[in-house]
Amino acid sequence: MNRYKIGAPLYILRDHAMNDLFGVLEKLAKIGYEGVEFVGLFGRTPDEIKNKLDSLGLVAIGNHVDTNEFYTNIEKTIDDHKILGCRYITLGWPDSSIKPGMLEFDSIINKYRELCNICHDNGIVPLYHNHNYEFTTNPSLLHVLMDLCKKERLCLEPDLGWMEYCQIEQTDYLIKYRKRSPVIHLKDVYAHDFSKIGPEISHRDLRNNPETGYFEFRPTGYGVVNFAKLLPYCLDCNPEWFVADHDHSYGRDSFYDLKLSYDYIKTLLQIHKMEV
Repeated sequence: MNRYKIGAPLYILRDHAMNDLFGVLEKLAKIGYEGVEFVGLFGRTPDEIKNKLDSLGLVAIGNHVDTNEFYTNIEKTIDDHKILGCRYITLGWPDSSIKPGMLEFDSIINKYRELCNICHDNGIVPLYHNHNYEFTTNPSLLHVLMDLCKKERLCLEPDLGWMEYCQIEQTDYLIKYRKRSPVIHLKDVYAHDFSKIGPEISHRDLRNNPETGYFEFRPTGYGVVNFAKLLPYCLDCNPEWFVADHDHSYGRDSFYDLKLSYDYIKTLLQIHKMEV
């Protein structure tokens, strides 16, 4: 087994998971994934999920939680994630319009600092996952947040696909946060012209629209993100997990897309190992 583990996201499978979470986990284990990153518990208890994960040889990498909900239910949130065996909790930003300098920003930072300390006190690493608005509508957020919460050991969960979407040089972030990126999202995207997409998108189908650059999400390795170039920088972060993050399959079988992603990541890691 590679010391770099490959995890699956549940975001793209959220509708499937709401109907049959355990069936989803079985399919992901069959593909070969070692862990799963949650976006909620889909109506199941932490004990039920933990038992199922153990039976499949999977682990709960972490979970994306709403910062305000976490802050109002600290004890239960921590207990639930300790039962699941989560090593990580990804804290969401409550409102992309709240920017550094605003009164609300300082209040959120205070919550972040407190939650980060609580996570570490309970053996859980707090993460912040970037989307696109950190480079468009709120471009100073990411660096300011990471700097203000450095003492509290907030780590970054860099999403390389969203950086590509915004035409941001991923290596700058992988280098800057080299010691603070234990989980890396290998999202892939494609467009004829990223400049035509605009700062915000929804999951509507933009693939056949020249006015939006023919944008689409793709399985890892099948878009335009240069993972071969980025892999040495990713490995220099010494991450525990690579997550095959994927947002939309456009009517294709999402499990098929995740199988493509898994095979690509595993092969790229093996090739790189042979090259070094």
